[in-house]
Amino acid sequence: MKQVIQVTDLQTDSRVFSVQADAWNADVLPGQSIRIHGTEGNLATPRSIDRTYQVGELAVYDSYNLIYTGAIVSITAKTVTIQGSGTGEGRKRLPLAVFFSRNQRSIEQVEAHNVVERDCI
Repeated sequence: MKQVIQVTDLQTDSRVFSVQADAWNADVLPGQSIRIHGTEGNLATPRSIDRTYQVGELAVYDSYNLIYTGAIVSITAKTVTIQGSGTGEGRKRLPLAVFFSRNQRSIEQVEAHNVVERDCI
């Protein structure tokens, strides 16, 4: 049986992501699931984030005007790999901190954003 790997204090590069959190953490079950949780602390009212993703579920891997999603194909102790679609074929390997930064919204919120954004493009 695989052990859950707990990753604490995930850090992002503030030059890349404007969102900084007080405490971002992940519980990783390699090859099966990842739970990302923490507090987004740079808001006037901090909000908690707690989401779990399984292999095969949709997740965000990139964005520009539209937010691009794909199916999770692999989860390791350090990365999440997503099958790319929309911005070129191939797999996108994201470090845990980048995965956390890009996947704070639900897929329903991402799809709603993309519907509005497509009308503006």
